[in-house]
Amino acid sequence: MKSLKNNISKFRILSKVCVAIILCLSSCKKFVEVDPPIQAITGTEIYNSNSGAASVLTGIYASMVQGSFVQGISGISLRTGLSSDELTLDPSSNDQSLQNLYQNVSTYPTGSEFWPDLYAYIFRANDAIESIQSSKGISDQVKKQLLGEAKVIRAFCYFYLVNLYGDVPLLESTNYKINSVAPRSNNVIVYQKIISDLLEAQELLNDEYVSADASTTTSERVRPNKSVATALLARVYLYTKQWDKAETQASSIIANSKYKLESLDQVFLSNSQEAIWALQNRQTLDNLDGLLFNLLHSDNGPNPSQGRPVFLSSQLWKSFESGDNRKIQWADSISANGTTYPFVHKYKTDGNSVSITEYSMMFRLGEQYLIRAEARAQQGKITGANSATEDINLIRARAGLGNINANSQTAIINLIYKERQVELFTEGGHRWLDLKRTGEIENVMPTVSISKGGTWASFKALYAIPVADLKANPNLTGHQNPGYPQQ
Repeated sequence: MKSLKNNISKFRILSKVCVAIILCLSSCKKFVEVDPPIQAITGTEIYNSNSGAASVLTGIYASMVQGSFVQGISGISLRTGLSSDELTLDPSSNDQSLQNLYQNVSTYPTGSEFWPDLYAYIFRANDAIESIQSSKGISDQVKKQLLGEAKVIRAFCYFYLVNLYGDVPLLESTNYKINSVAPRSNNVIVYQKIISDLLEAQELLNDEYVSADASTTTSERVRPNKSVATALLARVYLYTKQWDKAETQASSIIANSKYKLESLDQVFLSNSQEAIWALQNRQTLDNLDGLLFNLLHSDNGPNPSQGRPVFLSSQLWKSFESGDNRKIQWADSISANGTTYPFVHKYKTDGNSVSITEYSMMFRLGEQYLIRAEARAQQGKITGANSATEDINLIRARAGLGNINANSQTAIINLIYKERQVELFTEGGHRWLDLKRTGEIENVMPTVSISKGGTWASFKALYAIPVADLKANPNLTGHQNPGYPQQ
């Protein structure tokens, strides 16, 4: 079996290539340093046709999924999973960045890798919005679709930025003079912009999914439609404690006949009816998270002499109730030298697929039930019809579990948090963000950090801003997140 180092090298190369492509396309080494003209990014002629303009957005999705942010060694699932209590890192790993994340170390570059990727996507979305609005060569129908997609992308990126880093610069154009000196905006203002973008996207997008050129409908769910904007909006309302709005948005998706809860073995397949938005992998590796997490691969697996891959933490492994089929379908274990290593098995890819059978799940119906359950519980809708209990029992029934027995608001909210832990593990950083937004991080991480060989302090809930960006922008200089070196 190949060593973990070889695997990590493979993923890191893919990640660096994708980031390089992003930066090359945007001609922007740092989002605060250079002001490339639009022509330098894509060429104005690309916006003179429906297919050309659509390809700009397609390029962003491809960059996201091919080893940069969405999955793989640079992905949100791995890195936040290491920061939290989801994953265990190979003790012999010499990857300092992963070690820093895993042990919650307070030195740069802990978690700073996401910042340049997300701002690169935002820059490209801003360029698309500006160029599509001014284009005379795109049909009105496609123009609305692509503007809606660009606003979803921008809102999606800012959602992660504000949750990973706190207050962040709010960039709404490609104007260098503005961007190069943009200060950190209060997270309340950033959330207002996220909500505004998503409400506009809902008006621009329709219920149907569209083809690669954004002009015809398709069964593929790889480009955002109205439900994608709604799904993210439901999540944002949950995070900002607007419970009634979160319930309303989630309910509109749950009531949509396009979506249904799939059986556990069907959820992550390319034709999943649970998918609200999934990104198609553009390579025969099928899914980088599958290749990274699945210890059954021939080039993975525990081998003390060569280094072990990441595997599920004992905390998560023990969190599954007896009889929970998610532990069977979405996790597995392998033994080596007398030690059992549990691992993530949501994606079954073997890394050698000729055809792509699994897509990277961005939003799915299961999360919307959990959002609505929590929103209902926070409003006191505990039992009976249209209650939190009703929603949670649907999720539990799919996992082969019985109904919950909780009649108090506190009890059912805690049960919902537990269901989120075992339903959404290693998907888009949910656990790390849930620990922070619920306040549970201060109860969980002190003990977890010690078990990982580190120590915990409250400031570590936010990642460090890259030092290069602090130096490049005079209004960021000296404004690193507390606890981290300023330069």
